[in-house]
Amino acid sequence: MTTHPIFVDLDGTLIHADMLHESALRMLRDSPWELLRFPGWLLQGKAVLKRKLADLTEFDATLLPYNQELLGWLRQQKADGRRLILCTASDHVVASSIADHLQIFDEVMASDGSVNLAGRHKAAALEQRFGLGGFDYAGNSRADLAVWRCSRRAIVVYAPEGWARQAEGLCGVDPVIPAPVRGLTVWRRVLRVHPWLKNLLLLVPVLAAHQIFSAEAWVSLVVAFLAFSLCASSVYIANDLLDLDSDRIHPRKRKRPFASGQVPVWMGVALAPVLFLSLAFVKRYAELHSQLASGNEKAHGRGCYTSDSQLIQTFGITSSCASVVVLALYLNSDAVVQLYRSPQVMWGAVPLVLFWVSWMWMQAHRGLMRDDPLVFAVKDRASLISGAVFVVVMGVGALGWPW
Repeated sequence: MTTHPIFVDLDGTLIHADMLHESALRMLRDSPWELLRFPGWLLQGKAVLKRKLADLTEFDATLLPYNQELLGWLRQQKADGRRLILCTASDHVVASSIADHLQIFDEVMASDGSVNLAGRHKAAALEQRFGLGGFDYAGNSRADLAVWRCSRRAIVVYAPEGWARQAEGLCGVDPVIPAPVRGLTVWRRVLRVHPWLKNLLLLVPVLAAHQIFSAEAWVSLVVAFLAFSLCASSVYIANDLLDLDSDRIHPRKRKRPFASGQVPVWMGVALAPVLFLSLAFVKRYAELHSQLASGNEKAHGRGCYTSDSQLIQTFGITSSCASVVVLALYLNSDAVVQLYRSPQVMWGAVPLVLFWVSWMWMQAHRGLMRDDPLVFAVKDRASLISGAVFVVVMGVGALGWPW
């Protein structure tokens, strides 16, 4: 029987969740004004960001979606006398709360507000303490390859098959806990497809106008049906993301894709049309600005008054900044490391998007936004250049540097 200790990663391994992403969502829900401080924390490093989020948000460790298959295996190893250590890039405050709840770990190693204990930093800390090949490590992400390189054995949990093969080339592998396949049923539940049936009421005007045989009417109907349905789905997704804790308490809702961890929250954030929301505010603000310049009190056919323009501008700029924060969160996720050969290059997209949304709002404020924002962007040189540079950044990030 081996006496080598087992180090266990947290996010995506021990739990079907990412505590950084969930902490950011809780801050958005409970203290949205703190978003203004988010870029400053991030510039100081991930460890600082995680500590700030841990200090500002609270969570219930008993409600997290734990990997029960891995927990069962760990409890067996504990019964056999092996030492278990929770070793995570999440903040120490978060990790300690989870360890206190589970009562199976002998020790906790985590980020401490100055050092982000991930990837090579984690590998160096473990090798310095236990020597090369002196421990086993359970992980799931590409960053864990650096740790497996100095491990005796890898416990591969919910990782892509290709990474399991890479781990085999670095150390022994046993066991492998494969990730479940996300089928169409899961995505149907994410989008809440069944309420889409209500949008069949859009068929009534076509019938009432005796346009049942009009191809043009049917094209408009299909477009409207999809637009209404996807808009409704985005609202459901936003609600599910902000209600994670309450859903996990509910006997039925805890099985929802985000609450149960079947789908990571960053995917929900990516699906929610935050940037399109900011463009919608731009359009409405531009309309009110035009009406105000014409001396009108109210936009024709709208429920908005010209006096609402400053409020709508505030809503729009806030949502624009939120879209940039969402993009930064996504670029900070393991998904970017998986999908892009040069993930660090992708950070160039953040100032580009920030510039573009700021530019669009400036044009609207100056009264130059006379078209739909998308139509304006297609005709606007600065928008086209920004789009071209964005494509270059994406291409270099995906394919790597050409030299």
